[in-house]
Amino acid sequence: MVMMISARIRLAVSAAGLLAAAIIWHGCDNPGGFDISTTTIPNRVVAYYSPQEPPMNDPRNKIWDKALTGAITVGDSADSALPNYFGKSVVYLKAIKTPSRLYLRAEWGDATRNIDPNGIVSIVTITYDTITTNPLDIDTIRETTWERRLSYVVIVGPDGSTEIRYDQDRLAVMWDMGDNDPEKADCRSMCHDATHLSTLGHRMYTTGGGHVDLWHWQAATSDQVQLAVDEYWDASGRVPDEQISPIATGNYDAVKQQPLYSHRDTTAYADTILHFEDAVAFRDSILWPNRYEIPGFVVYDNASGSIANVSAFSGYSKSSLGNRWTVIMSRALTTGNVDDRDFATIAGDSVMVTIAVMNNADRFHSGSAPFYIKFP
Repeated sequence: MVMMISARIRLAVSAAGLLAAAIIWHGCDNPGGFDISTTTIPNRVVAYYSPQEPPMNDPRNKIWDKALTGAITVGDSADSALPNYFGKSVVYLKAIKTPSRLYLRAEWGDATRNIDPNGIVSIVTITYDTITTNPLDIDTIRETTWERRLSYVVIVGPDGSTEIRYDQDRLAVMWDMGDNDPEKADCRSMCHDATHLSTLGHRMYTTGGGHVDLWHWQAATSDQVQLAVDEYWDASGRVPDEQISPIATGNYDAVKQQPLYSHRDTTAYADTILHFEDAVAFRDSILWPNRYEIPGFVVYDNASGSIANVSAFSGYSKSSLGNRWTVIMSRALTTGNVDDRDFATIAGDSVMVTIAVMNNADRFHSGSAPFYIKFP
């Protein structure tokens, strides 16, 4: 399978699939509404067993039609403990278990496709030295400084707080590991309890003595290399799984206050993400245009280690029925990592799960109450 080989080979092998996906996911002027084929179950998911692996790049493959649709409510304003920064909505979730892997397909509405996190912008200043013995001899002094662009949208939280952020859309799936009693995988108690800020000074940590497994898809960074970040939460906060090579790193040198890398095509490059394979060490000798933007993140096509266990493929569709994300995530049933939930031993039983969809920033999201995925 494509998702079981190295990231570098995976990208090369799946080139034809990428084209097909572009046609299926982006090529239709009106792709229609959400796919809620088969019976829709509120706030519960029943995984379908398939001896065949569903293709990662085809969310409308007939294999998915055999799986029941779970309609998971996020941002339920009737429950003040649930995060609802961009309102109450529904995430349509399907699950397929094969002999070797677990697949999740999620669809949710999002009016905007945010894939442009924290670029680094040039500020060019030109001054003229007119102090000279020759009035016709005027020296031009050009100076370039760089600043991280952190502002784009202002989002007001339900508590009246505001934050300005230029970031990326995200999807998080939190799995109960069975060792975090009594809260298990409950986002309300792990993240949105008021005592969290007063005790440790930050959110996102467990209080039951254990941890939860987290699949964290990011529209701009991890999605570039067809992965979701494999993380976990424990008493210390949100922690990435062990990594041999990272998925993404920041591109800003805080000491020199300039980018670490630029694209080898210099000023001709206009994308929002920089792949390390295409990167060169930043050169301040180049005449960078004023307000030129260098990507704020570098992504790595050869990401490896447990952090890269979760494969992902996405599409963003625009429709008269509403714009939406569709994301397929997949992971081996057993990874051998103690931070990952082992799905191979689950048969005829349920696992508690919590999900959250994030609109342009990780803090601003709508989350679900805990629900269950029933395994075949």
